[in-house]
Amino acid sequence: MERTARSLTVAEQTVVEVAREVRRGRRDPDPRRADRLPERRGGAPFHPGERGAAVRVRRAEKGVPVAAKVWRERTESADKLGITPPEARSQG
Repeated sequence: MERTARSLTVAEQTVVEVAREVRRGRRDPDPRRADRLPERRGGAPFHPGERGAAVRVRRAEKGVPVAAKVWRERTESADKLGITPPEARSQG
């Protein structure tokens, strides 16, 4: 029986990379450990969903950041179609 080489899927590559890091001592084998959670300034860990909630609040207040090139392309397309695009907000 002849074996053929195949590419690894992204999931398989991730598993291989994590296993290598665990063997080298760069990663904890149990990713659920609290001491491996991302930390905010002051050292307290973020709770699951906390950063995403903060991003939603910030985007609700200031809008979703869009690259200048993308915004220009969208407004040009809107002009061609006779659509008035919304006003751009400053990201400051």
